[in-house]
Parts: sequence; structure tokens; C-alpha cells
Amino acid sequence: MSSPIGGGRTMGPDLAKEVLAQLKPKIAIPMHHRDNPYLLKQFATGMKAQMLNTDTLAVSKDALPLPTEIRILQPRGVMNYR
Repeated sequence: MSSPIGGGRTMGPDLAKEVLAQLKPKIAIPMHHRDNPYLLKQFATGMKAQMLNTDTLAVSKDALPLPTEIRILQPRGVMNYR
């Protein structure tokens, strides 16, 4: 599930977390956060989060986590924004 967390025309981090709690996806990928560490932290607080050093995520059904985990991808064409 992709989670728009940037506010404005998308959900803010708090509303996105409420939606996650209702949908209970295995993996959530935040988007529209404009590389803002505050938005990412606010969204991921209380959940297991992993910042990946890639713009691609491959998953298999057998490897899906329990409970929901946040996977933060690099924006396409930009590497190492940590």
C-alpha cells in the first residue's frame, strides 16, 4: 500500500496512520513526503520502519511481515538522501 503523507492535497501523517490502522496492510510505502524527515518520523512513529537505499522494492507473499512495516524508498534518480 502506498501512503500519501505530505498533507496539502494528500493525507497528513496522522490521517495516513489512521487509514493504515483500518486497512492493516503488510507493508506501507510513504509517498509525497518531499524527503521531509519530520513527516517520515511522524508517520512511522510506533511502527517498524526501514529506510531502503533503492527506489525499488521486491516482495514475496512468503516474506510479508506481521504486523505492518513501513518501507521508505529513495526517490527515483536520487540516492542516499538519508
